[in-house]
Amino acid sequence: MDAVARVFGDGSFLGILAELLLRLQESRCLGRMACACRRLDLLFDEASRSMVLRMLPRATCLSREPWSMLAALVCSLASCGRFGTWKELAAPLESALDPGGGPDPPWAESGERVAQANLLVTALAHGRAAQLLGGQGPLAMIPLQRRLLRRLCFDFGALRRAPSLARLTLEKARGTKWEPEVSLDLADVLNLRAYARTYVSDRPAHLAEIEEAVRAADHAFSMLSDSVAGSLRLPAPPTLRAHRFLGRTLASAAHMWLLGALPPEAERRLAGRWVDGAAMFRQALLVQDRAVELALREVRQTVLRLQSGSGDSGIDGSDASGSGSQSEAAEALLGPERGNLQQRQAMHDEWAIRCGRPDPNDLMVKAAVEFGRAGRPEIREPLLGLGACTASLAECWFCISAAARHLRFTSPGLLGIGVDAAAKKSRETFESALAIFSGGFVDVGLLERSIEYADALKDYGKLCSCFFGGNSAHAASSPLTKALRLHTELLGVAHPRTCNIRRLCTDD
Repeated sequence: MDAVARVFGDGSFLGILAELLLRLQESRCLGRMACACRRLDLLFDEASRSMVLRMLPRATCLSREPWSMLAALVCSLASCGRFGTWKELAAPLESALDPGGGPDPPWAESGERVAQANLLVTALAHGRAAQLLGGQGPLAMIPLQRRLLRRLCFDFGALRRAPSLARLTLEKARGTKWEPEVSLDLADVLNLRAYARTYVSDRPAHLAEIEEAVRAADHAFSMLSDSVAGSLRLPAPPTLRAHRFLGRTLASAAHMWLLGALPPEAERRLAGRWVDGAAMFRQALLVQDRAVELALREVRQTVLRLQSGSGDSGIDGSDASGSGSQSEAAEALLGPERGNLQQRQAMHDEWAIRCGRPDPNDLMVKAAVEFGRAGRPEIREPLLGLGACTASLAECWFCISAAARHLRFTSPGLLGIGVDAAAKKSRETFESALAIFSGGFVDVGLLERSIEYADALKDYGKLCSCFFGGNSAHAASSPLTKALRLHTELLGVAHPRTCNIRRLCTDD
């Protein structure tokens, strides 16, 4: 195409053809032409180029190769070297990734979606495009980059180059109000890649990702805890998301540490901050339990707001602040000095064992479920967050029981609790989480159609197959089978998370 453009005088012939297609509203042909040329400005003047870019969402939705078209267009625009061009590209990218509730394109349920998304992420993470997405690019692009990461990598499964895209955004966000949340994005991506591998990997690159995830999550948590962060107008104290991701990351890293999977130099670096694998597990439990408490507080506060609006005062809200001995203990252990874990090991052991889980029969939780059944959408996200945080706490106990069994700990076991007792605690906590998911919005199944519920089912099935037997993954009613079916419906057959569960079912 570029050779033809040179023959016909810097694109004059192609420009005439493009203008004709523009008048005929042939967006699919225009999209292919724009992507085939390395230099978009060879074809169009500025006004025409803007019109073509506005038409590209329709072109990508009609095409069976939507993101390969966008990937080529990214390279084309990046070669122009003008930041203003990226403002023109932002709307087509957002519209093409979320076409507005129309019917899914023909490639949506096949493996093409993952492959196409990986093509676009690769284009975004290389060359001139990477410079614009990284520290040299405009800060105004950060929200778009985070949405691209969420849509392409988490929703559509483009995990191959996802860390590169997350690192570029973090490079740009350094020293801004976005830094903590973007650091959590990176930790989330690296954690998801580890979970999607199904089994603990001893590849150096994979082990380095686990350590990087710990650093990213801890950095975000520390920024949100540090009083200096007030100059950046950051939310304080650390958010529920920061607690949950730090806890999940620490649990994964502690599991690998106690399995002996980490290289000695990585263990030494982590020991300087976390002492050892057992201490890291203690901290993971504390942070996860605090996340559950924050989520429960949000449920209670939402219920009180709804009751205030409806005039219903039948439930006492005096406990809505979440205060109490557990909260005070967590705050004491999560202060700036929390790295000095050895001096408070006895306190940690005693308190971590009694880390609680929300009771589905709690009056506030019951009231939240009733508001959900009544069709009040305000309660959905708080209940979803409570279920997800409870499932993360249960997964932490599963990792503890698995590590204790590997180390052949029986009594008193790891953290002063035996393998069977830790597995039982994990099961009870998982069952609380599943009850929250299945109890909320039960009439319309909104929570049971969420990826959070599907992940909780998967982890619960993994626990049952590892520790409680008699729960074959091949049975139609087994949690793993249900999780596989739900992941396939929500994410597609080729998504890495779906493939992970398929391996678990096959190997059970």
